[in-house]
Amino acid sequence: MFLGGNRYYTAFTGSPSRRGEDMHISIERRAGREADASDQPVELVMIGRLDAESGEELEHAVAEELHRGRHAIRLDMVGDAILRLEQSIEIKPTDLDAHEMLGRAYYADNDPASAMTQWDYVLQLDPKRKDLQELYAKAKREFGVEGDFKHRGSKHFTIAFPPEIDAPTRARVTTILESAYIQIGHKFGKVFPPTPIQVVTYGPGQFKEATKLDDHIGAVFDGKIRAPLTDDKGKYLPDEELR
Repeated sequence: MFLGGNRYYTAFTGSPSRRGEDMHISIERRAGREADASDQPVELVMIGRLDAESGEELEHAVAEELHRGRHAIRLDMVGDAILRLEQSIEIKPTDLDAHEMLGRAYYADNDPASAMTQWDYVLQLDPKRKDLQELYAKAKREFGVEGDFKHRGSKHFTIAFPPEIDAPTRARVTTILESAYIQIGHKFGKVFPPTPIQVVTYGPGQFKEATKLDDHIGAVFDGKIRAPLTDDKGKYLPDEELR
């Protein structure tokens, strides 16, 4: 156990760690407790010396990576956000805010299963996070509909299709999206959004089941483009309506 100011940090073998020059550190915050040899678990292995100054440096590193991760999510730079937040958790595996934000980054990357894994951990330890509870319920509902969807990449999009959608329709949707990306970007003075843009498409009844939106709403953007490809009877929508 290492003393860092009024916080204690424990290095465990087998824990997620961040590789440094001479140590692998997983950090457990123990606020308000006195250092005592009886506190040390059997698996405790001291693999470097951490004094008050270096402890503060690690806290600063965690806060910095978390800040950069949040900022990257706001800019839709999802890949960078995931990298930053994973690094933050490697430094301090018990940081609940980092786990929540990493889940949000995974969710934005169209990976609700990985997102829910992060949020499960957070809500077990802090079940009073109401906003996260609501987002978890939303992701769980969507995953119930979209769990077997097939993800296909194009130049500017990652598109999730129901498994029954045929190849010509997938190609048609991809062409429409790529054309819209160029046209809209040029319309706004050659300003284009970060890529890949996440798109989720739906078959009969799936759009309403996943979103719980009213019947008069034909599509929605909630960080991802969500749109049905068929009417309620399973007939493919014409290109004009998809556009």
